[in-house]
Amino acid sequence: MPSSKKVRDRIAKSVDELSRNFAVYIKHFERSKIFVGPSVYFHRKTMVIRRSHSGIANLFNDEAFFDWLYATLTAWGMHRMGPGNTKLRDIAELRQSIRKHTGVISSLERLKITEIPDDCADKIATTLWDVISRLKVSEAGAKIVANSKALHHILPSLVPPIDRSYTLRFFYRRQGLSISEKEAFREMYLEFHRIAVHRKKEILNRLGKNLWNTSETKIIDNAIIGFIWKNFPKNRVVERMGEIA
Repeated sequence: MPSSKKVRDRIAKSVDELSRNFAVYIKHFERSKIFVGPSVYFHRKTMVIRRSHSGIANLFNDEAFFDWLYATLTAWGMHRMGPGNTKLRDIAELRQSIRKHTGVISSLERLKITEIPDDCADKIATTLWDVISRLKVSEAGAKIVANSKALHHILPSLVPPIDRSYTLRFFYRRQGLSISEKEAFREMYLEFHRIAVHRKKEILNRLGKNLWNTSETKIIDNAIIGFIWKNFPKNRVVERMGEIA
């Protein structure tokens, strides 16, 4: 069951505000300079290897890609020592589960969220969730955070990284979900797409012009973080990478 009309209307209002003042929220994010060190270092290393391969099949044959991805997910808060289920699965299991979906991921690799026609966005969201829901990335029962972050590094122009501290707070004003992850992903993805289409020119102009402007979807994610910081300063979360998977 999707969100109530009241929640959907609130989401639409937030998205309209973010899209209208996109540059303001990006600037707010860029001024913070909080996300430094391993989180950006490993992320950029992973992106370099991702873009050095012309196809998904070749990428998945590169063991180094999975090593960098594993390090990035760790730096992004997906693995903690000690008790709890915020832990990545063994790298061999993660690698095998991703390779198992080589075919469908390959069919999506040339797509960009800024170029998806409106009448195709829902279908793409459904296909992406089918992949995300089947990946074995984290020991946690929830899939939407760790698995979207993994797939983001494989299809960076198409799949946004989702977290609880910013993404879920932006859309749902909470760090948990009251609807299914499948429904939530669909709702959020369609809104990500709406932002991508409305701000396409600005997004493309910003690519590569900041350490974190590594892809179309990451730039939108950066704007969302800036939105949370600017509009909810008293509750602002400064440790993005330390969230629950």
